[in-house]
Amino acid sequence: MLAVLSPLLIKERTTSREGVSVVVAVLGVVLVANAGMNFKQFGFADLSALLAALFIALYSLVGRYLRTSGLATACYTSYVYTVSAGVILVLAMTLGESPFRLYDAQNLLAILGLAVVPTAVGHSLYNYAFRID
Repeated sequence: MLAVLSPLLIKERTTSREGVSVVVAVLGVVLVANAGMNFKQFGFADLSALLAALFIALYSLVGRYLRTSGLATACYTSYVYTVSAGVILVLAMTLGESPFRLYDAQNLLAILGLAVVPTAVGHSLYNYAFRID
């Protein structure tokens, strides 16, 4: 999706090598998706996967555009994390969940681990890489 949307939305050229890679990847997806079902079922999980791919492609395009426009990684990630926290808070409250409660030490350690390793390190490096040319 990124190879198709990038030239359309941010005028970034897709190389022929990337085009061949996309064709090979799509063929692989078709083979895996066809295994055992002959395309007779398309369920919620399949729709969720396609929407996730679309949203990560759009997220990557917005990030690439903003980062190449000169926005610093720290500034960009602060916006992303703040908006994400707000959306999750609203969603949790809409679904009737209370995000504000006491957690035991084991859960707090797990939450802290998720905040530090995949988010602060991994996700921030992903956002940093949007600007590498």
